[in-house]
Amino acid sequence: MGTVVKRTDNAGRPTYQARVRRKGHVALSRNFSTESAADRWAAAQEAAQDAGTFIDDRNLHRTLLSVLFERYAAEVSPLKRGGDMEKLRIKHLLKSPLASYSLANLTGDVMRQWRDNRLRDVLGSTVNRELNLIGHVIETARKEWGYPVVLNAVQQIRRPKNPPHRDRRFREGEEAALLSAADRTRGGYLRNMIELALETAMRRGELLALQWDDVHLEKRMLHVRMSKTGRGRGIPLSLKAVAVLQRIPRHAGRVFEGVTYEAVKQSFPRACEWAGLKDFRFHDCRHEATSRFIEKGLSLAEAASITGHANVSMLQVYVHLQAWKLADRLD
Repeated sequence: MGTVVKRTDNAGRPTYQARVRRKGHVALSRNFSTESAADRWAAAQEAAQDAGTFIDDRNLHRTLLSVLFERYAAEVSPLKRGGDMEKLRIKHLLKSPLASYSLANLTGDVMRQWRDNRLRDVLGSTVNRELNLIGHVIETARKEWGYPVVLNAVQQIRRPKNPPHRDRRFREGEEAALLSAADRTRGGYLRNMIELALETAMRRGELLALQWDDVHLEKRMLHVRMSKTGRGRGIPLSLKAVAVLQRIPRHAGRVFEGVTYEAVKQSFPRACEWAGLKDFRFHDCRHEATSRFIEKGLSLAEAASITGHANVSMLQVYVHLQAWKLADRLD
């Protein structure tokens, strides 16, 4: 039978320690503020041991989410294509109140409160990406690291709605202003990245990962080894894209050697500020490039082969033809 021992905490208040010690099972103990709560807990543990449903959840109480975040960043993130970006998200999460919760105390109510507080600062799409990450950290702890998590708290809350797809494109004079501002950044790499993004519709991560071995100027094409969709693809190079690549010093390794995701994350908004661009993001360069492909007469299938979209229908949210360019065709 379980026993309950009355004790006194550091403030002189009475506490009750429930103890369960049975042959063939681990010894258990836990402190409670009331004797009745201690009795109920001890009885529940013994009943679970008798029924063969007992789960030793002591690790859930001892392990903070911060420990799991750090382990995930060290062991799992490096194996992913977007590992560097994921590590930045984990770095932010380590500073959040969630990091101080144990796995046992990470409930749906806690996650709801975190979601609502986070939505005051960022868009629903950002919150959803962070929830995906938190949920996968917990699932990895359950499936790979031996933590007896019964319910994943992330799965117990409603997801916020993603905002409408962005349709931000360059307005008159903005492209020239941005490229001029990018020239002011250290090393001059940012202008090359922006121009290549506008000519190829490559994502920021794809540009940063691009290897010189995959650039074939004589054939006017380059090869993306791995994209967001998990597949590689070939990209034809315009004459302007070739000119941009020709002015970058060629060497072994990456085209943008030494440039990190964090560096671009800081330098691009600064260049937009210098250029006077409002609400413009690096990913908008990809949207601009895709729209230009369609305006030049490429079919959706041809554009998708360059951009790497998983299916042609996904291009509909990116393609916004300028109405004035169609006016003559209506007469």
